[in-house]
Amino acid sequence: MIGEVIRQRRLVLNMTQAELAERTGVSAPAVNKWEKGMSCPDVMILPVLARVLKMDMNDLFDFRKEMTVEELGTFIGELRASMLSSTAEELYDRIRGKSREYPGDAKLFFNSAAILNYAVFIKDQINEQNVGMIEELLQETEAADPLYHDAVNEIRVSMDLALEKYDEAEEILKKLRRPSIDLDMVKAQICSEKGKPEEAMQIMTRSVYVSVNEIMNRVLKLRALADQCGNETIRDEASYVIHQLVKVFGLWEFYDIEDDLAAALRKRDREGVLKAMKEVIRILHEPYSFSRSLLFEGISRKDQTVDKELVRQMLEQIRNKTETDEDGFMKDDEELIRLLEEGKI
Repeated sequence: MIGEVIRQRRLVLNMTQAELAERTGVSAPAVNKWEKGMSCPDVMILPVLARVLKMDMNDLFDFRKEMTVEELGTFIGELRASMLSSTAEELYDRIRGKSREYPGDAKLFFNSAAILNYAVFIKDQINEQNVGMIEELLQETEAADPLYHDAVNEIRVSMDLALEKYDEAEEILKKLRRPSIDLDMVKAQICSEKGKPEEAMQIMTRSVYVSVNEIMNRVLKLRALADQCGNETIRDEASYVIHQLVKVFGLWEFYDIEDDLAAALRKRDREGVLKAMKEVIRILHEPYSFSRSLLFEGISRKDQTVDKELVRQMLEQIRNKTETDEDGFMKDDEELIRLLEEGKI
């Protein structure tokens, strides 16, 4: 190994074997033997050799702490390819052999642990012995790089779930700082397995409700940006999606009517604007539910009245739209002004 390092470095420095030999005080045939792996440099020559080759001793001996991306990818690929034909112990031995070469490589430990975990999972070989081998790799991952804390613990959660250690899995979930896994899904699974289906359903109900509203907010933003960019195709498709979300999930009607108002303004449709405004004012003054869908009936939230300040802000935004949209074609419309005044709380 050291011979190949010497050869490659010598070539990088555009140095002949004879030149290297002269500068290190040995013969050219001695350098030739080093590079062919037939012999190794004397220990007394190593410091001089490192200086001549302009490298430190660790690089000279190829003592790298971590594998290159290509090397790691190749090794993990080999592990993956042999998963089905190898036992967990055989995979572990191969990993251990490689880890002896790179004792501080957190990426090697973690990716190997993930492959081993997946292998025992798909082969239904999750037992205390195999989990122990995976746990060793996870501990070494954390020791090499504490930033793997969450990723390591997420693998531990999956192992505890497979071993039906639900209490242990719950405790590990509490340690996660920035989880990449779906916590609601895992918590619901734990509750279900522990004989608490009602609690699991509550968790998933809230999770779906939050997700639906997150999607709605993103689509609303997308529609606004599409409108700003003049992209009618995306704007109209976003409006259709908003309508469907309101209809399917029973969300707040204001989202829908607001779009009707914007469309009427674009078309310079006075009657459409007035009709939409009447609906907007009705909706803003009525108690509203977070959702009218039976899907979310398990969420214990009472109907609420829209905040007065929010009503004022929304009506002001609508007033600004009618004064600036399409040259403010309804700026001085008496009926619209009357509706806006009536809408105030």
